[in-house]
Amino acid sequence: MIAVGFVFIVLLRGPRWTSGVILALMMVVAAATSARRAKSIPGAFQTSLCAIAVGAGLIIAIMVLTGVIQHTITALVPVGSMLIAAAMNSNALALDRFRAEVESHVGEIESAWALGPRPRRRLARFRADLLPRQPHSPAQ
Repeated sequence: MIAVGFVFIVLLRGPRWTSGVILALMMVVAAATSARRAKSIPGAFQTSLCAIAVGAGLIIAIMVLTGVIQHTITALVPVGSMLIAAAMNSNALALDRFRAEVESHVGEIESAWALGPRPRRRLARFRADLLPRQPHSPAQ
């Protein structure tokens, strides 16, 4: 733990450009962690890396460009790491939910394949199921 602390002290005293490198490495590690949680999904690492980089990376960039956070290592790394961690957890939960939806509807998916719809349309219904449904009121 002390060694990690010393590494952070050295990193936090480095030039500004190292903050981008540190955040990029954090995104790769977060994608690997998220993919490890979703082992059974092919391409989970690539999907996770893209989702985390676009989600957290875009928010970090917007926050820096609008002046919400300063472009210093001591500001970017702590805030960025929190955003990356949240994106990692959200991504892992979404992948896990998608896997569970597919596994619970194997019969329907195999039937759809037998009928021959296009591959992108086969799982479209399950992508929509990733979001919680709102109960319908009788007026609707």
